[in-house]
Amino acid sequence: TSKGSFSGGYNYSSSSSSVNAGVNGGMVIHSGGVTLARTLGNSVVLVEAPDADGTLLNQGNAKIDMFGYAVAPNVNEYAKNTIGLNVNTLPDDVTLPKTSQNVYPTKGAVVKAKFPTRVGMQALISLTYQGGTIPFGAIAKLVDDEAGEENTSIVGDNGQLYMSGLPDSGTLLIQWGNGHNASCGAHYTHLKDIAVTEDNPIRKINLTCQ
Repeated sequence: TSKGSFSGGYNYSSSSSSVNAGVNGGMVIHSGGVTLARTLGNSVVLVEAPDADGTLLNQGNAKIDMFGYAVAPNVNEYAKNTIGLNVNTLPDDVTLPKTSQNVYPTKGAVVKAKFPTRVGMQALISLTYQGGTIPFGAIAKLVDDEAGEENTSIVGDNGQLYMSGLPDSGTLLIQWGNGHNASCGAHYTHLKDIAVTEDNPIRKINLTCQ
């Protein structure tokens, strides 16, 4: 498994029988707890990605555990190692502002690579303003984000906006300039009520910006 190797056996003959079992792997003890690994090596990277339980690392078969940690083993010492997460294995309600980062371990080091996660729903929003569309390149920001992190995105063609990490209800501030008529706000509610499929967790909504 991604947390170790387990073996067992049973032998028998007309005069005797025996049972054997074995466990092989490693663990990293750190401030966040204990993280198991199939193997370690001289230098390892402790990957932290809160709420990304089950997400695979791009290296080997390690995956984020229920506590938000995984171990990338056998990394190259005194060299660049690119540590990444497989976004196709993320939980549907979790997105990553950053999917990879570089670390430079020394010999025998345990290096930590922290990946901030954004928990919330994904939505493709069609915006209209005064009977027209929002200008391409306008900046959209989620107002009063409870996560305490800035959640922004850019409006694309035809007033379409993709955002992730959205709560069930919220307000978006859209701005495309510094003038009085260069911004507007759009409020949405009951995002959870919009049906999605297993293959496509992105909700689609239409909003009028005022």
